[in-house]
This record gives sequence, C-alpha cells and structure tokens, in this order.
Amino acid sequence: MAIMKRSLYNKEACALGIAFLKSEDNIFKIMENTCYDENVCLAGLKALKIAEKSENQILAIIDRVKKDDHQKTVRKLCIPYFKLKEKKEYQILNLLRKTNYDYPICKILIAALKLEKKTDEQLLSLIEMTNFYDDVCTVAIKYLKNEENILSLMERPETHDFTRTTGAPALKWQGKTDQQILKTMERAHYNSAVCAAGIIFLKSDYNIIEVMKNNHFSVDICEIGIPLLKLEEKSEVDLLQIMKKTDYDWHICRACLKLLKLEEKMDTRLVDIMERTAYNLHVCMACIVFFKDPPVVLAIMEKTGYQPGVCIAGLKLLNENDVLLVLTASEYNHDVCAAGVSLLTRENSIWNIMEKTLYEHRVCEEAVKALKKLQTKAKTKKPDQMSNF
Repeated sequence: MAIMKRSLYNKEACALGIAFLKSEDNIFKIMENTCYDENVCLAGLKALKIAEKSENQILAIIDRVKKDDHQKTVRKLCIPYFKLKEKKEYQILNLLRKTNYDYPICKILIAALKLEKKTDEQLLSLIEMTNFYDDVCTVAIKYLKNEENILSLMERPETHDFTRTTGAPALKWQGKTDQQILKTMERAHYNSAVCAAGIIFLKSDYNIIEVMKNNHFSVDICEIGIPLLKLEEKSEVDLLQIMKKTDYDWHICRACLKLLKLEEKMDTRLVDIMERTAYNLHVCMACIVFFKDPPVVLAIMEKTGYQPGVCIAGLKLLNENDVLLVLTASEYNHDVCAAGVSLLTRENSIWNIMEKTLYEHRVCEEAVKALKKLQTKAKTKKPDQMSNF
C-alpha cells in the first residue's frame, strides 16, 4: 500500500501491486484511488477471488462501488462471472430482480433470455414476470408476431413510447380501412413512428388531418401528411377550409398560402382572405408584406392588436411617422422596436425608442447600427447641407 501511495497511485503500478493485497478494504481503496481504471479493477477482482464468489457476493461487490459512472467498469467486468450460459430462465429473471433492472446488466441479461426464439405466449409471460419492465418490453415487442398482442402492449398507458416506436415496423396496414388505421393509431397512443407508418395508407383528407392534429402537427408527421393532401389540386376555398380545420397550424398555413399566390393579389383580395381566416396571425404575417397601400397596413396591424409578428412583417411598408406610431401602439414591445428602430432616420427618435425600452439589448444593438448610418450619411453631405442636418 505504501509503495502504491508513493507512486501517486500510478495505474500501471497499482495494476501490478493490487494482486498482492489481502484486505478487501485495501483492494477497494486502490480501485477507488485509480478512478476504477479497468486494468486495476480486473486485477482487483481477481485478488478478491471473484471466480469463487456466489451470485449474491458478486452483487455485493458491485454495490460496494460508489454509485456513479465508475461503477460501470466494475459491473462490466463482473458480468462474465455470473455464468449466464449455465443459468436457467427463472434464474436469469431472478438476477434481473436482484439487480433492480440496472440497465448495463439488464441489457446483458435480456440478451441471455434469447427472446428471439420465444413464442408470443412465452414473451408475454416473460413481460408479465418482469412486471412490464420497459427494457424487457422494448426488446420483446420486436419478436411478437400477433398484431393484437403488439397493440395490447402498446395501448397500456404505462408502456414507454420508445417501446411503441420499436414495435411500429411489425404493424400491418395493407387492406385496412381508414377507421381501422385510425383505431390502430389510437391504441398506440398516436406514437409518431406508428403514425408515420400508417398515415400514407389513409384515403380521407379529414383523417390525414386528424392524424397530424393528434401528433400536435410535429414536423416529421407534417412532412409526410401534407403531400398526401394534394394541396396543389385544391381550390382557394378548399385551401382556406383546410387551414381552418388544422386550427391554422403554421406548417399547413405555409403550404396553403404558398399556393394562393398572395403576391399577385390586390389589397382588397388580401383583406378578404384575412377576414375569412378571422385575421389569423400566420395568415396576416404572410399577407401583409404584399400590401401596396400603407393605411391598409396600419389598419391590419390595429385589427390584430399590434401583434409583434404582424408588425415586424409590415413595418418596412410604412413611412417613419407611421413606424413610430406602431412602436408606440405596440407598447414598445422589444421585438417590434428592435425591427423598427433600424428604419428611423431621426437621431432623437432613435434615442427615444432606446429610452422607452429601457435600453433593451437587441433594441440598442439595432439602434447603434441606425445611428452609425446617420453618421456616415452626415459625413457625405456637402458643407451647405450639413447646417440643415
């Protein structure tokens, strides 16, 4: 012990010296002082005569190690001494319970159960005997052959969503009606992998939208679902109706509005579209940038309660006085002011906006840029123009 201490617990020295120790306490101390170096631990376990230990004694060795990342090394080195190939199924299940389903050990033990060779009945029995432990379910569900058994496991509220994802490829969709497909997804709690696999077999636009809605319009499901709606074949009325059905989700709105060719429409037509969508935020943000008449832009901003997104989108269409009006009406919203202050050309107005926003970082950042532009512009003016600046 003195020699190893004087080596400052050099790993190579400890891996050699630990083999001569008799005291278990000293063996564990050396492993700890070398941060459970694998070579030191391997020599230490041999010094503990682990090959002669019972299952419970090996578990006691693992438990004696501090509960942190270092324990992984000792667990890994101990696993071969459990002699899993010699154990019967019930002994492996018992060991799972003894280890409290500790993941690194659990993974090895599950592999030793050879679930791939089991029948559905045997798999379900094993799942129940492990009290539906997540890791066991996740492996076992891949080998279930009967779809009803797969769905029965998926529909349990306690089943981890990752288990449902693992089992998704085993589900069959061909030949099912829309209602049967939706029922399957419902039983799987609308797991994203299940929905991604099944949505392409739906025929009704309404049902496709329902699946996207039940997945909270996740990007992955929308990327699959939106092309299935064949929006390019829809009329303007249909597109507006689809946006409404999806509660104006941004992914759907973006796809539909692109097809409406807003850039080609007159102001009155754009206003009509916004009115028919109850001045939805996403619709207004898309439409407002194509207005030609500034007073209408101001009216839209007012109609939407000077919502930041709408204001930011339309500010560039306004003159300076109207920009100041919007910044004030937005109650000096930081996002709106950060976008608007860069459009101002009067120094006192810029400083006033900074003051009103209590010198918010982003507003000041844009304000400094605006002031530099004014300074550069002032330097380029002729001497007779400088007096008027």
